[in-house]
Amino acid sequence: MSAEQQITEMAVTPSELYHYIKQPWRWHEWHPNSSGATASFKDPAGTELKIGDTFQENFEIKLFSFLPFKTRSLINWTVIADREPSYWEIEGISKSAHIRFKYDFVPCAKGVAFTRSLDFELKGFLRLLDPIIRRRNIKMSNLAVTNMVKVVDAGIAPK
Repeated sequence: MSAEQQITEMAVTPSELYHYIKQPWRWHEWHPNSSGATASFKDPAGTELKIGDTFQENFEIKLFSFLPFKTRSLINWTVIADREPSYWEIEGISKSAHIRFKYDFVPCAKGVAFTRSLDFELKGFLRLLDPIIRRRNIKMSNLAVTNMVKVVDAGIAPK
């Protein structure tokens, strides 16, 4: 796996951003490739994902900006680490990739210094397109964080 990392400061508390990120059914609000997610909870109230909980995300990506089609996949995620409000880690499996996200939330003068780390390994024939897919993922990941800052600046409303 190869890691890509982004660090951004935002004007919210680590706890506020931590709880927002832990709601994958809201990722479509800021991630351009996420079109929705559903979760299965250990918590009977179904409000907080805990270690071992799973969720599925519908993910779409346009591999080549000049082509009109997108590839669609279903990613099966598992929460593998959770240290409120400072760290959250998830691992995803799809037909074409193995993915790991690590989220760090550190207090800073502005509010929170947020680090989003992405590791992924492509499977099958997609490994041949690794440089192209990696560039596209970096571009979309940067856009996702930029969008997240806009959502945070507009005010994260609990849902």
